[in-house]
Amino acid sequence: MSTTDESCAGNGSISMTVTGTTSGASISYILFLYPDTDTPIAQTSADTFSNLGGGSYLVQAIQTLGEL
Repeated sequence: MSTTDESCAGNGSISMTVTGTTSGASISYILFLYPDTDTPIAQTSADTFSNLGGGSYLVQAIQTLGEL
């Protein structure tokens, strides 16, 4: 994981890389803004959350096999 601190309001980002996944699995990411770790503020299957303001974040990666 790498971060880019915001230099102007709302231009920060978090980039994620996951290793050791099962072949054929898809990865989705869920983003939380501390202290609220119950309510996600964003979700993506891309490897970057962008347009973020300053703060402390939690990223959860979920591996999915097969169709839901």
